[in-house]
Amino acid sequence: MAEECKFTLVGKFIKIRPQLDKIRSKFAEKITVKGTCRIGPFNYHTVFFDFLKKEDFTHVWYRRSVEIEGQVMWYEKWSPNFKPDEDSPIVLVWVLLPELPYHCHSWNYVKHIVEPTGLPLTVDFATDHRTRPSTAKVRLEVDLTKPKVNSIFVGIEEDNSPLKGFYQRLEYENVPKYCRFCKILGHSIAECRRVEQKKAEERNKADKNNKVVEVAESSAQKQNDIITEQDQKEEL
Repeated sequence: MAEECKFTLVGKFIKIRPQLDKIRSKFAEKITVKGTCRIGPFNYHTVFFDFLKKEDFTHVWYRRSVEIEGQVMWYEKWSPNFKPDEDSPIVLVWVLLPELPYHCHSWNYVKHIVEPTGLPLTVDFATDHRTRPSTAKVRLEVDLTKPKVNSIFVGIEEDNSPLKGFYQRLEYENVPKYCRFCKILGHSIAECRRVEQKKAEERNKADKNNKVVEVAESSAQKQNDIITEQDQKEEL
């Protein structure tokens, strides 16, 4: 069933979105598509874009955002796990391969090299036209919840010989921060206010529990003192 939504994007506004007719008109004014694009509201902050053609979907997805009525609308790729109050960890990033051997500066080579890091989508103009021998550059679809790969071994393994090849360094451009706790783009879990609030609540709860224990222990000690004092009087 998810196959039917493979060319669907989600447009998100931080504030209450503009009216739907304004979104449709501004979208048509700023972005040219070759096929049909159905635009429908999900809630007051979110709209869906359902494209008929893959090339239109890709063209808009690569833009990442567009300004409509003074607000920035951010695109995210729809998935079956979509939740309106959470941001998808699937984002687009550019990855540089500095000093990659020049004979590897082709789509077929580059896509196989970077596959362990994410889904390779396209190389940039300079890589495609082989006008920047120092560095190859590829656009990837990556999952921010997974560890970032900083180097990849490029080579082959033969039966009677050790690995032959080299380690290729990877450099990422403008990777957005993603909080795994609140599942929102824009900050890391180390910067998350909700995490700090939860820690503060847990500390307060622990302090209250400790006070209850202290009061109970104090009450028990007083009771023991009373019993001891009574026993001493009876002995006298």
